[in-house]
Amino acid sequence: MLMGFNIGMGPGVFIRRQAIERFGMRDTRFKYVGDLDLWLRLALNGKLVHIPQALATHRYHPDSASVTDRGPRLAGELIDLVYKIYAEPNLTAELRRARRRVLSLAHYSAAYYCGTYRAAKFRHLLLSFWFDPLGYGWILLSRLLYGRVRKLYHAIRKVLQREWIKARNGGRS
Repeated sequence: MLMGFNIGMGPGVFIRRQAIERFGMRDTRFKYVGDLDLWLRLALNGKLVHIPQALATHRYHPDSASVTDRGPRLAGELIDLVYKIYAEPNLTAELRRARRRVLSLAHYSAAYYCGTYRAAKFRHLLLSFWFDPLGYGWILLSRLLYGRVRKLYHAIRKVLQREWIKARNGGRS
C-alpha cells in the first residue's frame, strides 16, 4: 500500500478486536485520513486479507468530506500521515529505502486533493518532483507547465514574426 501509495481502500474493513486492543483506534488528530492511518498501522503489524466478493459499495456524494473539504488541509493530513508512518519503529528496511519515492507519491496525491487551491497544488507537485525527480511529480509538473510554456512560445513567435515582417518591408509595418 505504501510503496505504490495505493490509498484507495474501499468502502469498509473488518478488523479483529485483538488488533484494535493491541494497536489502538483511529488517531483523532486526523479528520480525513484517520481510517487510512489505522489500516497502514495494522498492515505494518500484521497481514491484511483481501476478500474478493463485493460486500459493500463506496458512497460518493457531493456532501462527503472528501469532496466538500478538498483543499490544503486534507492534502496536508495526507503528508502528515506519511511522516507519522515513517516514524513507526517496525517499518521494514525496504520501506525505509523507498522513503523519498513514497513522499513523492504522497505529494503527487496531495496535489489532487488540493482541489481549486492552485498554489497548494503547485507546491505539492514541486515537492513531488523534489523527492523523486523521475517519478510522477515530474510528469504532472510538465503537463501543468506545458500550457504556460506553449502560450509564452506563441507570444514570442508573434513578436518575432512582426519584427521579421517589419525588417522585410524596410522597417515599415
